[in-house]
This record gives sequence, C-alpha cells and structure tokens, in this order.
Amino acid sequence: MSVLGEEWSDAISFERCMCDFLYPYVTQASVVAEIGVGGGRVAKRMFGKVKSLTCFDISLEMLKKAKVTLEG
Repeated sequence: MSVLGEEWSDAISFERCMCDFLYPYVTQASVVAEIGVGGGRVAKRMFGKVKSLTCFDISLEMLKKAKVTLEG
C-alpha cells in the first residue's frame, strides 16, 4: 500500500470506479474540489487531469498525508 486509503478496495475495482464516475466528467479546464481527501488516493489520480484541484478534510493530519501523496 503506497497511499493511505488503498486498503478500501482492490486496484482494478478502484480504477473502474474512477473511469465510470469521475474521469468522464473532468477535463483540463475543470476546477475540482475533493471533500474528505483523506490520504489522497483519488486526488492523486485527478492531479494533472484538471486545471485546479482543491482538497478539503476535517483532519489536518489527513491534509498533510494528502500533500505528501501529491508531492510524491
């Protein structure tokens, strides 16, 4: 597991969800916010596919983990 939260699903199922429910609705012009970013597993896949990505979480520790994920 390289990103906190990857234990919630297998890689194939997660990628299928991304392809079915997120990727079709974003472009390089999209301005996106993720509420409850956690460790950043979704944000990591959206980063670079959108114009702007803002991450929110109630936990400062989760925001720090997401930042590390996105910088890595």
